[in-house]
Amino acid sequence: MQLPDPRRGDDGVELRYVAKATVLRAGPEMMHRVKVEWGATPPPPRVAPVRRLSVENLHSAVQDAAGELFADGYYQPAVAVAFKSLEVRVREMTEVPKSGASLMGDAFAFQKDCPLIDVAVHDGQSGRDEREGFHAIFRGVMLGIRNPRAHELFSSEDPQQALEYLGLASLLHRRLDAAEAKRQGS
Repeated sequence: MQLPDPRRGDDGVELRYVAKATVLRAGPEMMHRVKVEWGATPPPPRVAPVRRLSVENLHSAVQDAAGELFADGYYQPAVAVAFKSLEVRVREMTEVPKSGASLMGDAFAFQKDCPLIDVAVHDGQSGRDEREGFHAIFRGVMLGIRNPRAHELFSSEDPQQALEYLGLASLLHRRLDAAEAKRQGS
């Protein structure tokens, strides 16, 4: 609620917040009045230090593969081609002539000291755990999302859920970027 108050500077407005308002009915309607209990000024809204999830903020490979499909309302095909782009990229990086979970198993084989694609950013046990985890994630997205039998992954009319899947594909592409940079740096 804004109240005029000449003591509040040039704009003459003071912001006050209502904690509770009660209509007191006494006699005819013109005699009714409102009792207001003022509350403390609420804290300013919190703003996250990151950009909102949108197609424009996703990895360029996901934007290129799925952006137009998503914008045109083809959510399931957008998700399918985003994960297909991930599969194609891993195949190109490794030159392993496989597809799906089998390709990911070979590419991210954490049992080796040096997997074909090393997405770990830590050393020691943390690095080994990270490799094992991303091995499972990359295989999992091929089995659970990319698998052609998973046609009804989510409601075809749910853009939010599709965007969240695209966000996962984007994250995995970014991990591949880091692995490529690491490979070129060594």
